[in-house]
Amino acid sequence: MIVTSRSRTELPLGRMRVRDELVEIDESALRFDEEETATFLTDKSGLTLAAAEIERLCESTEGWAAALQLASMSLRGRDHPGTYIDQISGRHHAIGEYQMENVVDALEPEMLEFVMRTSVPERVNDDLAEALTGVSHAQDMLEQARQRDLFLRSVDDDLRWFRYHTLFADFLRGRLIRLHPGLLEELHLTAAQWFTSHDMLISPKYTDGIGGSNRSGAGRADRSVRRTATASPVPPPMSSSTSLRPRPNSGPP
Repeated sequence: MIVTSRSRTELPLGRMRVRDELVEIDESALRFDEEETATFLTDKSGLTLAAAEIERLCESTEGWAAALQLASMSLRGRDHPGTYIDQISGRHHAIGEYQMENVVDALEPEMLEFVMRTSVPERVNDDLAEALTGVSHAQDMLEQARQRDLFLRSVDDDLRWFRYHTLFADFLRGRLIRLHPGLLEELHLTAAQWFTSHDMLISPKYTDGIGGSNRSGAGRADRSVRRTATASPVPPPMSSSTSLRPRPNSGPP
């Protein structure tokens, strides 16, 4: 039997793994490496790109085949396609449209609100997610998002830290800006304060991401990381209309 699905919920995968009855082909197996990306872009799509340009595109898309296809379509017909690679982001109209049609439109309002808020930092755990959203069962929601294949993957075997696909996170932040003007800056400051209070350093890539959406917010967030922890603006909790409740059987497997 072959089963294809975006969601892993309500499937007895654990029992099937124990019995060695399961062969999983997940997103990590489907991800293109640099060689496969080069073959796809040059041989299949007919693009003329330097090795460094292919490497950049593979890194920015994380080998996601659909994004590579949409990117190749955007680059075709340009005299110097390599100069446009850095413009390929989660806010690119074709990639955004794909994510709206295939992912976001199927999400409940409360889950959409949750993933938008938790996409702000590069990585997130349950405690940080709680600070960003105000919910008390953030771990359940993170695991549910991972099980539903919402471009969220765990970065450790304990399912403590998670990260969104780069393009999806960029798309979610753009949508957060449109739906809740000013909230992105507050969430950045909250995340920076959380990392400071937990004695964790924030990478330059994270602070650059803050500046990409709001330069003044970037400066204040960066200063909050460098100084002794002080009270920072607390983002408004999710309203009762978007309060989160775990779906049935959405707890840890």
